[in-house]
Amino acid sequence: MTFAETCPRLPNPSRWTVFFLYFVSRVSWTFPAEGLSRVIGSPKPITAAPGDDVILPCHLEPRVSAQWITLEWTRTDMKPGYVYFRRGGVELRDTKISSYADRAALSADELRRGNMSLSIRNITLADKGMYRCFVPSLKSHVVVQLIVGEKQTWTTAAPLTTRDLQTPDPGVVTDANDVRRRSIIWILPVVSIALLLVTAATVFIVKHKRRRRDDVRNKQTDDAASGLIVAETQSKPFAA
Repeated sequence: MTFAETCPRLPNPSRWTVFFLYFVSRVSWTFPAEGLSRVIGSPKPITAAPGDDVILPCHLEPRVSAQWITLEWTRTDMKPGYVYFRRGGVELRDTKISSYADRAALSADELRRGNMSLSIRNITLADKGMYRCFVPSLKSHVVVQLIVGEKQTWTTAAPLTTRDLQTPDPGVVTDANDVRRRSIIWILPVVSIALLLVTAATVFIVKHKRRRRDDVRNKQTDDAASGLIVAETQSKPFAA
């Protein structure tokens, strides 16, 4: 007897109920309800140089699968046509702008995680602009700016000029560090004197308080001793 034969058989209505609940759970995960998620992008521009590969960020929040939703990536300054258009789980390439035909794509694995970021390879100067990520079923979109600039070569040292080769006058301060150094020379003695004055004042106040405390304690001791002598004198009987 197999395990299936030992298990109680559910009536047909119960089987259909289980299947329906499973189907609803899968659909609710695959197709997010309107208003449940929203499209999130980058508030800062994305910068790149010609020849670079870039990713324009766009995802659903909270994270749900975006594999089967309708997704539109467009250029706000280029109509008609799409940079990337996806519907029914597949990309529709017929409406794609020709310059992005083999360069713009999405990751199928990332779509299952709600990541709809657009990848563009081999950036050109013509790619700079505003890109719109839009999910019609959610009525939510985000606009990402792409800035493309020429590559720059940076040097570690500034070139020498005629002014750099001149010998400065010893009586003239030509460097900001010299000004700062001279300021420190004047500031240090002032700060030192101020610290000495504060320290002396603190020592004086502490000693004065301690002297007053000792005087009060001595006076209390003298008063107590005087009271004791008076008490002893009064307690002795007068001689006959």
